[in-house]
Amino acid sequence: MNILKVYIAPCGIGLGHVTRSATIATNLNKRGVDTVFSTYLDGINYVKKMGFKLKRGLPISFKVKNDGTVDFIQTATRSGFSIGLHKFLKQVVREIQNIKSYNPDLVFSDTRLSTIIAAKLLGKPTILMLNQFMIEMMKDSGNDQKISEKIFFLIANFFWKFVKNLIAWIWTWSDRILVPDYPQPYTISMRNLFIPQRHRKKIKLIGAIISTKIKDLPDKSTLRVEFDLDLKKPVAYAAISGPKVERLYLIEKLSEILCSLTKYYQVIISKGDPSSNRSPVIKDNLHIYDWVDDLTQFKLIKTSDVIISRAGHGIITKVLAYGKPLILIPIPNQTEQYGNARRAENFGAAKIIDQIILSKKMLQNSIDEILYQEKYKKNSKKISKMSQAIDGVEMVTDLIIHMAHVKDHNRFSD
Repeated sequence: MNILKVYIAPCGIGLGHVTRSATIATNLNKRGVDTVFSTYLDGINYVKKMGFKLKRGLPISFKVKNDGTVDFIQTATRSGFSIGLHKFLKQVVREIQNIKSYNPDLVFSDTRLSTIIAAKLLGKPTILMLNQFMIEMMKDSGNDQKISEKIFFLIANFFWKFVKNLIAWIWTWSDRILVPDYPQPYTISMRNLFIPQRHRKKIKLIGAIISTKIKDLPDKSTLRVEFDLDLKKPVAYAAISGPKVERLYLIEKLSEILCSLTKYYQVIISKGDPSSNRSPVIKDNLHIYDWVDDLTQFKLIKTSDVIISRAGHGIITKVLAYGKPLILIPIPNQTEQYGNARRAENFGAAKIIDQIILSKKMLQNSIDEILYQEKYKKNSKKISKMSQAIDGVEMVTDLIIHMAHVKDHNRFSD
């Protein structure tokens, strides 16, 4: 019997896409399926650290300012349409080369447009996982804009209407589209999931992609002992991830604030650097990790009382699956993160702090509100209970294996 081969291509900006793809790959490997990754930027170090086979993809990313704010003007002026299109075509060519050399039975793309096009051109069955069907652009960058900036955003948003619809159309070339999100009324990425009726039969909400179920870990008290934490004092866990510039800016700002709050809480900070192998630094009520693996992160989430993070889709769905409330600090101008954060806040399971006004007083007040107002725990536990009835990892694995076995993949198309 031939071994099934699956080509897995997650977006490499930050670690949200690559970590959930790795969870699926691990499950596939356990069931005898061979896998290879194609990714870039931040994703490369993670794939190497996890020991997966890797074919390097070509990166496409956006420009950011020193504070991590998405800079649409620099992205447009430095890349431009013709340069950006050229880079994207080179990315498609690289994906064609990678897929041809591996010759998989199925291609799995996590928010990689170039991979979908390459797989379609090569006649490979495709599964797409995403949580943004319609990619929105920030309308502007504030009230203090120059006239030239206002004109730029007016033109850019007009042009973007065509681009985002083109991207959405290419997404629909996939044979199946999986959304790693909760069913209504708890869908985090709702504002980015407007999908035309004719394509909805391809779509399936599969719940959060969780590598370790909450019931498979020791109880909270046992984990506190494991991590040398006091059993009674509240624990605030800052789980910081994302692209390097955005991540480092927030780490520097948050670390200074949180270090000054250790007399009130036990503080854990993980810096999200997969290239680091250093042991954690532990002093009094402060625990600093350069990197934590998936299992350790879930243990830290379970033993903590409040999680502080960016507003990436992956971290929000993971934390809510464990029934923990959040304080969310979206990347400035990152429309998806603001949408995610507002949904979690609307559920009564999170508070939002804008990075520009982040301060010691504001963070401490937010932590105290979450710790001492019962609604946050109650609402996050309600979502956790619902999420435990869905096994997204097994659902995806079963579908991949089934579709990889079916050679006439046209039967999966519209």
